[in-house]
Amino acid sequence: DIFSMRLSRDKEEGADVRGTQLAAQSGYASNGLLNFLRTLETARSQPGTERNFGQLLSTHPPFQERIATLEPIVQKAASAGRTLEARFRGALQ
Repeated sequence: DIFSMRLSRDKEEGADVRGTQLAAQSGYASNGLLNFLRTLETARSQPGTERNFGQLLSTHPPFQERIATLEPIVQKAASAGRTLEARFRGALQ
């Protein structure tokens, strides 16, 4: 389990990086996952929520580690890219 968990965590980091890069290359805002991870980290730090994140944290790299990995990639992509928020909201209706 220890070996497979480490491989899983490495794959998760690779997926984070590649997804962020693809978003930027495709013209989308590259900070979506980074912002989501920051939101999860904030939620995890609230009293009484630690148990809710137990399984996720046991199989994924820690949020802070993932955030630190993505920050330079997002900074390099700068503020280019679109969020297409209006299209997203329209799809929800």
